[in-house]
Amino acid sequence: IETPSHVFTGDRWRGVLRQALRAAPGMPVATHGGNLVFFRYGGRAHRLDVEDAITACGIERIAGGVRLFHESRIMGRGRLDVRRRRLGTVRYTYEIRADTPVVALHVAFQAEPGLALRGLRLSTGLDAMSPGGAVRYDQLRIGADTRHEGFARAATMIHAGPADAIALVQNAAPSRALAMHVRPRAPDALRGISITGTTAGTIHWALIVHGGADLAAGACLSLIEDRLLLTGDPRPDLAALFARATPERGRDVALCPMPGMAAHALAMYFFWSGDARAAETLARLLARLRGARRGILDIAFLLLTEDALLRLDGETHRAAHAATLDLLLGAEGDRFGENFADHAAALWALCRAVSLAPQDARLSPAITRAIMAIRREDAESDLDRALLHRALRALQAARASGTLVLGEDARARSRRMTLWSEAWLHEAPALMNTTATAARLLAVLAPDALVMRVVPPS
Repeated sequence: IETPSHVFTGDRWRGVLRQALRAAPGMPVATHGGNLVFFRYGGRAHRLDVEDAITACGIERIAGGVRLFHESRIMGRGRLDVRRRRLGTVRYTYEIRADTPVVALHVAFQAEPGLALRGLRLSTGLDAMSPGGAVRYDQLRIGADTRHEGFARAATMIHAGPADAIALVQNAAPSRALAMHVRPRAPDALRGISITGTTAGTIHWALIVHGGADLAAGACLSLIEDRLLLTGDPRPDLAALFARATPERGRDVALCPMPGMAAHALAMYFFWSGDARAAETLARLLARLRGARRGILDIAFLLLTEDALLRLDGETHRAAHAATLDLLLGAEGDRFGENFADHAAALWALCRAVSLAPQDARLSPAITRAIMAIRREDAESDLDRALLHRALRALQAARASGTLVLGEDARARSRRMTLWSEAWLHEAPALMNTTATAARLLAVLAPDALVMRVVPPS
């Protein structure tokens, strides 16, 4: 099942629903499932696996989306019972809609006529959340202030009592961190949260437990939970995403896992076309980027975005451009960022910025250091190579305009990198897919020299 923001796969007979981001549909990053029910009946305590007892499942179409459900027959026996009997039915329903990235989870337990249960608790699980590699969840957040890390392999009750906001979060660059946000619609009914960890101390299984009251014979207990899987932490637009459907029926670019790149694409489209719709969408995205902690890739693309807007509108964007430039220069270490893409994007942004601020004495030394820090063997992907190609094109334009002067070592290094980059561009890719095509288009469609000729209006 595909929506504008996510892709869902799984097995309803096993009670498993896997969720991936639309940007990487083949890599599920969250698994809904691993549910239990707890109660006492006939003087005996019961703890039963919901997925082991599934007797029905299906997909129901609704306006604007679908409902996926699985239904389990709950069996048990009291101390005086000779054999197990049917005590009730529990149904888990996931409502997925095109106009919102939020998944609504409905759980309903229907007791059999004539049979009452004591202390019924229903759980909503997230299972196999840290399988390894780039997919892991390191932190549990309860509300705005409580954070837990380093989880034991045995199931441990981490939180007891109500909570209106729960999040499983990855410790990663702010723009790329995975986060599964959960909002119970009846937070006072929350009983507690238990976590089972991996050997690395990350979250393997999160069990959110609701209820705890007695259920009369033939009665029904139900709950609703809203779940939102995102990249980026923190997210200033989180409350808005939970509160309503997204403005463009799910196609809000604020859901993009690389918002800086999306902002730059919109800015360049607006730069060449003047389309007011692009400006409106860009304004929403810039509000997100400017209001949150960001990784180097987003900061670099934010600077490129401010560069384009400054050339169009002069003084309106000068302060924002200067602030973002200060932020990027202040983040320099042995190189910019955590990986090759971060570093190449930063070099690209600095080479564009030098044509706007040729008097800034920080830029030429920073660009020189960035060039000397490049090692082509660190470029692992087509995106890495495309970003380097754009950076080198902007470097050539800055040197040609006279706004950037480099020493001999930096000039020689940039010439070698340019020859290597040109050779890559003309190679046939090992696998021509959407990612490879997009990377080559990013490299080939390089209007930096033209853009850098545009002088901001005074």
